Amino acid sequence: MSTRPDPRRRGPQHGPDPDVLTTARLTLRPWHDRYAEDFFRLARDERVMRLIGSGVWSREYTMERHHQALRQWQLEGFGLRAILCDRRFAGLVSLTTVAQPDVPAPAREIGWWIDPEFWGRGIATEAATAVRDEAFGLGTATLVARCHPENAPSERIMVKLGMTYHGDGLDRYGRPCRVYTMPRPTPRPTPRPTPRPTPRPGDSRAGRAGPSGERR
Repeated sequence: MSTRPDPRRRGPQHGPDPDVLTTARLTLRPWHDRYAEDFFRLARDERVMRLIGSGVWSREYTMERHHQALRQWQLEGFGLRAILCDRRFAGLVSLTTVAQPDVPAPAREIGWWIDPEFWGRGIATEAATAVRDEAFGLGTATLVARCHPENAPSERIMVKLGMTYHGDGLDRYGRPCRVYTMPRPTPRPTPRPTPRPTPRPGDSRAGRAGPSGERR
């Protein structure tokens, strides 16, 4: 059995551009106009959209969501990211502020779409793990994710992220979905070093020399 660490479990790293996240295999770039056509390509792919709940998107609606993503970055400094694998567009991962009244605020929702060409390679898990860590670094109190009941692959990813089933709800299109949440992890206290006992005057163990002359 291999003892090599799973590269998908490494935390995200920031490159020269502080807004860019990198992992062992991926570069997660803030949303940009250059990704608009890739966005539409996925939005009209029935293999991707059958699990989203809305059906395929029109170009008009895709461009509306594209511009919303650009505005979010300007206003909040985080949001939709392009997933690049070997410099190729492999999908997208999102982080948005949501109103989830039954969990501690601020709550932010994570989501992902992966190009079918990259399915089965752990891309979604690796990208989502990086954005999960980013979310908590931004002060998120509760991470939220949603999937449709038939979307078992995304549900497994949510569990891998450390999320737990919260209940049933509705997606933004009014369709039933399963809701997963994760509270911000509590920082582990730094263990204090155990102080060594100070020898007392007259202690027979203090200052006694051994056969080679060293102090015991």
